[in-house]
Amino acid sequence: MYAVLLLPVLIGFVSLGVDVARVRLTKAELATAVDAAARYGVGFLPNGASAVKTAAVATAAGNSAGGSPVVLDPNTDIVVGTWNVATKKFTAGGSQPNAVKIDAQLSTARGNAIPLVFASMFGQKNCDVHVSSIAVLSNGSSTQTTRVDGIMNVYLAGMPAGFYGGPTVSGTAPANSPSQVPGLSLTAGQVLTFNASGSTADDPININQNWTPDGQPFGYRTNDSGYLNGMSQLFAQQGGLVGVFLDDNPPTTGGTPPSLDMTGAAMDYSGISPQLRQPFFIGDGKNSGGTAQQITVPPGATRLFLGVHDNINWANNSGYFLVNINGSAAKISFAK
Repeated sequence: MYAVLLLPVLIGFVSLGVDVARVRLTKAELATAVDAAARYGVGFLPNGASAVKTAAVATAAGNSAGGSPVVLDPNTDIVVGTWNVATKKFTAGGSQPNAVKIDAQLSTARGNAIPLVFASMFGQKNCDVHVSSIAVLSNGSSTQTTRVDGIMNVYLAGMPAGFYGGPTVSGTAPANSPSQVPGLSLTAGQVLTFNASGSTADDPININQNWTPDGQPFGYRTNDSGYLNGMSQLFAQQGGLVGVFLDDNPPTTGGTPPSLDMTGAAMDYSGISPQLRQPFFIGDGKNSGGTAQQITVPPGATRLFLGVHDNINWANNSGYFLVNINGSAAKISFAK
């Protein structure tokens, strides 16, 4: 009789020891997956909300909770918005979003609630859990590495798919688009420095001729198409590393700045202040004395693109550069 009376109590204790522990473990796994998804996704803010959601969904799916991959609904679970540090409040949207909020759930409504074993004897068959995470981009001193392939045409920066970077053999977006530096928070007057390594070659004929980020040591080139896609002309060593700053608008919006002549002594600068839509020479990031060359961010700049300088036919170039960018880059943290 005592055993019969105590059986429900024993089952209750077992439920606490087994079911509750399982729920807590699964919730912790879900929180880890959501934190990882938010942290990785927020780094894609410069590429737009769609890129953020794609990255977050893929990252979550690479983690599991309760033995199953974590599935996020990009339309309801992931929100791009703005985190106010002073008020500690997240607001969806904003003109310059800096945060990503992810809400995830394992619930009966979605058919993935956590099943309970012993508690089901008392009518509680499942348990719903919800977790939330907000990752924020903020200014911080850091160094990051970006790969720049030889086929990347800086005159395709910010241009939509199908646009040409000069004659048809100069490539099209996005196949030959330059590399946008991800997670780089830019402010007017900010100073950036670069350190580039690697090599490129101009075309199959010169495939064995490796050119450094400073470009080939003979002859200067300019884009054969002249002023293109709203960006100005650049005179610099062929095959060298170049960059261009853009705002949030297509480069075809606004006036075209004057061209830059960065040949001869001009490529050995200590510091330059390029304008928006004005391609500039970076090279290996150091002048002849070995001092880091300083590049000042222009007003309105929100994006930095890196490519390789050529006059025509980027599409058949080869090789790549690895570029370290030093300055006020994005620092990812969790909102608290």
